[in-house]
Amino acid sequence: MLPYLDALHGAEMDFNNHKISLELTQKFERRFFEDMNALYVLPPDQLTRVTEYVPQIVRFVEKIVANGFGYATPDGSVYFDIDSFEAGHSYSRLEPWNKNDRALQADGEGSLSKGRSMKRSENHFALWKASKPGEPAWPSPWGHGRPGWHIECSAMALEVIGKTIDIHSGLRFPHHDNELAQSETYWSTPGCQVQWTNYFIHMGQLR
Repeated sequence: MLPYLDALHGAEMDFNNHKISLELTQKFERRFFEDMNALYVLPPDQLTRVTEYVPQIVRFVEKIVANGFGYATPDGSVYFDIDSFEAGHSYSRLEPWNKNDRALQADGEGSLSKGRSMKRSENHFALWKASKPGEPAWPSPWGHGRPGWHIECSAMALEVIGKTIDIHSGLRFPHHDNELAQSETYWSTPGCQVQWTNYFIHMGQLR
């Protein structure tokens, strides 16, 4: 029923009303920490939620665009330009054998890659995605939209940890490689590149 009802009434949702989606995510957040507590896993020192960092994410994307590594499309989305990045950096350093794997790239974008895209190249990834009618959205210089799937990690890490991370765990290609690329272009200046993370630990999704 869900796809049918979403197609029928999804566009009628108020994109400014985040209460519905927040109530759903908070429900599963509570369940997750109940499970972690039952397994005697200590709680994190600091918990970050993407919805609480949207203004910081917008500023992060703005700087990437200003540095010449991102571009906005007429539909109000913003993409990372891997071609410009590779002019002075190396993309997919962590898993170079997966660099041209279109299936993994599409999986890394998730629902953001479905439907028509106005990006310049298939390997470019979304920093900010214009929201369709009824989808959650936040204001930005490019119009109402939401963060891409990789940008929130870099922006929140900047706010909480700072310029460099010692050990970073998470999902493998393309997620870690995209995080690395966008963070390096945020911090690096001509003639002075920054090593954003010292060690990566690739992890699966906990179910």
